[in-house]
Amino acid sequence: MAFSQKQQLGQNYLSAGGANTKLTTPAQLTQGPKSNPRSIQSSNSQGRFQGSNLNANGKAFAYGTTQASGDAFSVRSHLSDMENTLSDIITEIKYHRQQVGMIKSEKETLESVLSMKIDDAKKTVQNEEKRVRNDMMRNKDNQHTETGRLHYQIKNLQVESNTMQQKLLGLQRRIQEMESHVGIHDDK
Repeated sequence: MAFSQKQQLGQNYLSAGGANTKLTTPAQLTQGPKSNPRSIQSSNSQGRFQGSNLNANGKAFAYGTTQASGDAFSVRSHLSDMENTLSDIITEIKYHRQQVGMIKSEKETLESVLSMKIDDAKKTVQNEEKRVRNDMMRNKDNQHTETGRLHYQIKNLQVESNTMQQKLLGLQRRIQEMESHVGIHDDK
């Protein structure tokens, strides 16, 4: 059968009130209706397929139709919808895995930067502490040296003071001896 004959048969089928009036070519007759990709609905929203076969007026739907659109239901379209939904979910999972990987690498980078900054701060504090300790030791040594020099000067002054006292006592005795030779008496 040629393509035009198949097309003619398909149009005859449709004009005779076929099940799906949207199909116009023989290729579409063999493939079935194409489904539109639909977004993932939450569990509390009204789904495309519900358990009840009654419409809003309380009348039953025809067998093999959906409540939302009244379109013919086929396993192939349902599988296609499920494949599209699964593909969307897999794409989202891949995206979120990439985001997690980026966040992990960013975390590792921040950790390394922070550890470097902590090490730098620790080294700075240690160097400052070492410098202060060295300054304190140098000041302590200078004070110790200065204290030793002052003690030496004090001892020298004490020795000189004792020497002066002894000379003064010696001079006072000589003055008394001279006065006793000269004849001046002290009337005290």
